[in-house]
Amino acid sequence: MTAVAGGTFHSLALLSNGTVVAAGYGGQGATSFPANLSGVTAIAAGNSHSLAVVADTGAPTVTGAADRAPNAAGWYSDSVTVSWTATDDVEGPLPTPPATVQTSESDGSGQPAQSDPVCDRSGNCSRGSFGPVKLDRTAPQVTLAGVVDGGTYQGAAPAASCNATDALSGLEAPCAVSLSGGMNGIGTLTATATASDQAGNTATAKATFTVTAPNTCTPSKPGRPGHNDRKPGAVPRDRKAQNHKTGGDSRHRGENHHGDSDDHHGTDDACDD
Repeated sequence: MTAVAGGTFHSLALLSNGTVVAAGYGGQGATSFPANLSGVTAIAAGNSHSLAVVADTGAPTVTGAADRAPNAAGWYSDSVTVSWTATDDVEGPLPTPPATVQTSESDGSGQPAQSDPVCDRSGNCSRGSFGPVKLDRTAPQVTLAGVVDGGTYQGAAPAASCNATDALSGLEAPCAVSLSGGMNGIGTLTATATASDQAGNTATAKATFTVTAPNTCTPSKPGRPGHNDRKPGAVPRDRKAQNHKTGGDSRHRGENHHGDSDDHHGTDDACDD
């Protein structure tokens, strides 16, 4: 027992555990106290009433709420503003602390947003905490391989591929490559590699290149030998014919219509390199 108090028809006793014991006439509720009353530091008794002073030892409760919900993966892609409310079990609502703008990026575990300290009149203080707030404002790193920006390829370009990394929220899916432009794979084309992270940030890498038509010509087959291509010692056909002529008729000795003129039946290369 740490204190006693007497009224007209009742008495009070304050125990060392902070509870109150009442005895005597309890008219008008002079001896009635809440069953869970504790933390009493002082008591007083009147004619038909009783008083108990309860110490406020509990800190305020500070609760935060973000200005919007995260995406389905639990991530934010831009700064988050957290607003606060503060209440105290004894004093009720307390002045509201200023909002907190969460701008620091995290490594996947997230960082909680914290309020300024809030204190009640008894000097009990506390801070609010909200989160963790998983914030990733940085897009993935994307590289494109296989084709070169500004390159020229004949017939077909090499297959384009890509690689992507993300140090914070991680990739939502592997990067993908799409081709646009040209017609039937010929002309000016653009390869675009795209990757997104779990916070919704997207990055691309592009390469624009040219594909020319394939070389489809083939060398022509060798023709019959011309006059200038005959083997050494071969007798021209017109001379063989003359050797079978008799009578010396000049009309049949004729001119050579095959052997002495330029022959255009040799090999003809129809393709340029």
